[in-house]
Amino acid sequence: MKIDHLLAVSLGTIVGLTACSSDQKEEVRKPNILILLADDAGYADFGFMGSADIQTPNIDRLAAEGRIFTDAHVAATVSSPSRSMMLTGRYGQRYGYECNLDKPGDGIPDDEELLPALLKRYGYRTGCIGKWHLDGNLQQYQYNGQKLSFDGYFTDELASKARQFVAESEQPFMLYMSFTAPHSPNEAAEEDLARFEGQPRQKYAAMMYALDRGVGKIVDELKAAGKFDDTIIFFFSDN
Repeated sequence: MKIDHLLAVSLGTIVGLTACSSDQKEEVRKPNILILLADDAGYADFGFMGSADIQTPNIDRLAAEGRIFTDAHVAATVSSPSRSMMLTGRYGQRYGYECNLDKPGDGIPDDEELLPALLKRYGYRTGCIGKWHLDGNLQQYQYNGQKLSFDGYFTDELASKARQFVAESEQPFMLYMSFTAPHSPNEAAEEDLARFEGQPRQKYAAMMYALDRGVGKIVDELKAAGKFDDTIIFFFSDN
């Protein structure tokens, strides 16, 4: 089963449940939707997948409390088409999207509807934080169209923006939280590197730990805001 189709079917069912007719006595409550996407994370590099040297306690907790799809796959081997297929729910071959972006002007065709646009029709507030990689013209990090600058470690900064989105959002909302970790270049915070001193994959382990910390902070915000029980969370890697 392809993971993009899995998401499309699951979320399509959710949207169908929220589309209540006006003569119904009580409207079905719309769940929040949180998509947590890692970038180039190894299949077995999580505690719940058996890793002994990579520490991911927060993601492991989500796995223990949720459902693990052991035969779900993304539909491409590189980032850009994989992400496009997840957000459109369609194979990229159907709209000419099979490779990473090569030149300005590349990207998802304008006539392809993305998941956020679909959910907006049902009253969702939508947001995308982190890596986009679906527009050949976009080569810098932006925040609502403005160039973004920051002082901290980028993975932590992304998690902070996600926490802000969760805190400020009225229900229902859909957040596409697209982490850049643990994709190269291998750069980690000093305190995280110190935690894994002497480990052969020190930088990678530190980046994964930061990714996991970010996931934990977002989940903690959901709980603090009283939104956790009303949120469907998907976690996976892009390829």
